[in-house]
Amino acid sequence: MKLHVPAVATLLAVAAVGNSQSTPKLGANDRAQALRSEAQSRKLEAIGLARAKGFPSLLNLPNGKTIELMRLRNGRPAYFQTMGMESADTVGADEVWSGGSAGLNLSGLGVVLGEWDAGKADRNHPEFINGGTYRVTYADAGTAPHGHSIHVAGIMTATGLTAAAKGISYASTLQSYDWNTDLSEMTLAADAGLLVSNHSYGYICGWSNNLLGDGKWAWVGESSLSTTTDWQFGFYSEESRQLDQVLYDHPNYLAVWAAGNSRGGGPTTQPVEHWEWNSATGNWVLTTAARELNGGASGYDTLTIGHPVAKNDLVIGAIKPISGGYTSPSGVSIPSWSSSGPTDDGRIKPDLASPGNNIYSTFTNGGYTYSGGTSMAAPAVTGSIGLLIQHHRNLFNANPLAATVKAALIHTADQGGAAPGPNYRTGWGVVDVLSASGLLSSEASRRDTVFERTLRSGEKISLPLVSDGSGPLKATIVWTDPAGTVGAPELNNRTPKLVNDLDMRIVGNGQTFSPWTLDPLNPASPASTGDNFRDNVEQVTIPAPTAGAYTINISAKNATLAPSGTQNFTLIVTGHRIARIQSLAVSPTTVIGDGTHSATGTVTLDSLAPKNGAIVSLSSDNPAAAVPATVTVPAGSRTANFTINVGRVSGDQAANITAACNGSTDSSSLGIEAAANLDATFVGQSIPSSLKAGQTFVASITMKNDGSQSWVATSGTGYCLVSQNPAGNTTWGIDKLWIPNGTTVNPGASYTFKVTLKAPATAGTYNFQWRMRQSGNPGLQFGSPTQNLAVTVSEVNDAVFMSQSVPTSVKAGTKFNATVTFKNTGTTTWKDGAYCIISQAPEGNSTWGVSKIWLPSTVSVAPGASYTFTYSFTAPANTGTHTFQWRMRQSGNPGEQFGGLSTSTSISVTP
Repeated sequence: MKLHVPAVATLLAVAAVGNSQSTPKLGANDRAQALRSEAQSRKLEAIGLARAKGFPSLLNLPNGKTIELMRLRNGRPAYFQTMGMESADTVGADEVWSGGSAGLNLSGLGVVLGEWDAGKADRNHPEFINGGTYRVTYADAGTAPHGHSIHVAGIMTATGLTAAAKGISYASTLQSYDWNTDLSEMTLAADAGLLVSNHSYGYICGWSNNLLGDGKWAWVGESSLSTTTDWQFGFYSEESRQLDQVLYDHPNYLAVWAAGNSRGGGPTTQPVEHWEWNSATGNWVLTTAARELNGGASGYDTLTIGHPVAKNDLVIGAIKPISGGYTSPSGVSIPSWSSSGPTDDGRIKPDLASPGNNIYSTFTNGGYTYSGGTSMAAPAVTGSIGLLIQHHRNLFNANPLAATVKAALIHTADQGGAAPGPNYRTGWGVVDVLSASGLLSSEASRRDTVFERTLRSGEKISLPLVSDGSGPLKATIVWTDPAGTVGAPELNNRTPKLVNDLDMRIVGNGQTFSPWTLDPLNPASPASTGDNFRDNVEQVTIPAPTAGAYTINISAKNATLAPSGTQNFTLIVTGHRIARIQSLAVSPTTVIGDGTHSATGTVTLDSLAPKNGAIVSLSSDNPAAAVPATVTVPAGSRTANFTINVGRVSGDQAANITAACNGSTDSSSLGIEAAANLDATFVGQSIPSSLKAGQTFVASITMKNDGSQSWVATSGTGYCLVSQNPAGNTTWGIDKLWIPNGTTVNPGASYTFKVTLKAPATAGTYNFQWRMRQSGNPGLQFGSPTQNLAVTVSEVNDAVFMSQSVPTSVKAGTKFNATVTFKNTGTTTWKDGAYCIISQAPEGNSTWGVSKIWLPSTVSVAPGASYTFTYSFTAPANTGTHTFQWRMRQSGNPGEQFGGLSTSTSISVTP
């Protein structure tokens, strides 16, 4: 049968994506210790008040519910409670087990599940022992085994000694914790590699029966904010923020939380004497004030404060079991007690719904019992995730991202309400393990269903795809959002808690399709489409798309994405056709069939190639045009090129090239022209083996016509040498050396090309090689190329004298200052220790006390720059007229003088 138990299809986790989330500032132990200290301090404070005022801090009620005081919130006691209720029906997962219809043979083997609850799951229960090995480990120093914890654990992982109580991940192992310091322990467990955990508890909000153990009702709201409605329902609290942070810091970890059983709670007949917290006295007082039942007449807004209101966890509501499996929305019945959204800011919670009535599972003293509630709905989802973690590992050898798990669950959910789209009772719908596992298997084969990407600030990501119109086109995006801001206590503050507001639209056939959205002011209204600015989940559904091309666009409203300019997300798409051939183009369309020419084929798909690429088969109906057997269009691309090698033909021919992919084909024709009998042999060449950068030189290259056709250079047809290595390069200033018009080179004759060329401006080693070419489109190269020469081009020293400041007369033996300025007109940079000016007339004389003046150590003179040499010279002792003249010099042996000389100046040396 088609089994509707909570499940998830986890798809292709990309390690780079999963590891790119923000790194916490504190280490794992530091973060965990901070959370532990905070929780312990708050609990001690609350217990101290309870002892002082004489009210209980821990109750195990006759109906199996456990209530425990955890903290003071706004000065008022705040209690955890288990979320189990009365019994109903049974849940199994046989479709994906060994022998099931899916053929997946899943059992949860090798998967570790986490459970936080009122106490420990009894590891000694026979259902948790396999071959003498305990499958439940006690992961903290918490309390003794607890019936609720044991029942929840059995739903996840009971072996099945009693078939009706077989757990969903029946071969998994379980780490069992009590609920004290849960966030601290979750941090450490996630750091150690835990991927999924179950939490079937939450804070008490609104009405609670027997809260103080005396059989009376208690109302835990705050009359100063509202006398009838508890502000805590749907409130994003410090626990919400902390949980979002833990999950943001661990992108592979998903916490599954029961939505709660608060809807409709309270005394049906009022007024009734009940307890209320009195802030003035700091204690519980009796009152008969009338309040609305939890959720009022409609039953909406009953999600308990804290964890179920977080953004990044997976919150599960309850439905009644569907006999024979899901067939239509009309078969979905919601228990009257299952908590409903929205959150105060209008987000869609619970996320999903699962059967939660009369679940038969393990209990105390090695026994079994029936129980129900969202406490039972949540572990069925957790166990199903365990199965699909195993499936994901089998297929991809990797663990899934939490955003991918969540997106797959939501994407594959069946409609949970009367109208299409999400609602505030069942969230995105009823989960289906068979469909979810099928999606995972489909991703493994198609690799075009799940996209794990990173959006950057200001970026828009577009994904083109094609629908054949045969079924709905559907896209779901989920991202793990940074933790939100906690506001002051108040009733239904609609300010969004979303930090990074990603937007998804599908565009096609002249229309723009927007995501589902709900109106928190009218929670019972059906979903509509528009701008979803509240949720970190968006889904666009086109029920009956027109066949054609569509594009999914993803962007963000934020100018800057928090916290560091990026946001990872998972996108799941179904209903699109696998990539097919859109076109095959050949360029050029005609080539010369001389055995040296080729053409390029370009394959274009109608949508992006999947993650492992799209393999396109190629064929040619003419052996003269050879193509490879296949070409692969790379993942995320639409085009790929391939080479068509053309052989020698004796007459004009044509070839039909065909590309095929996924049942689609396209063809293109290539013309092959018979080549004239053109041939050439290299005879010789003359070129310097070394040149200066930018130097002009005369080259001569001689080629012999060894073909049977004359080289006739006319205005309509020409012959030239074309540069090689690479073909058509302009390293030497031009790429073609033409035979002048009117010149004929007959067969057997030779022709010498003489041309003035210019060396490159940058030093290096360059190829000098040419080959004959007949003009045309694209032109025919023929014959053997010239011998390749590796020509060394060196840098050039050059300088121009700019100015100088020199006295015309000095006294013998005295010092005087003078300056000489040169401009660097070469390609080298003058540096200290290597460049100087040297005296002239005669060269290297020391008439003025020095023969060389060096650049200072802190100076370098780049090409185009000038430098002024300043020096204090000493006049010679002998009187008379002496010459003052200088020139640039690079050091070496013997050293190189270069550039122009400074102006020759005669200085009179007087006594």
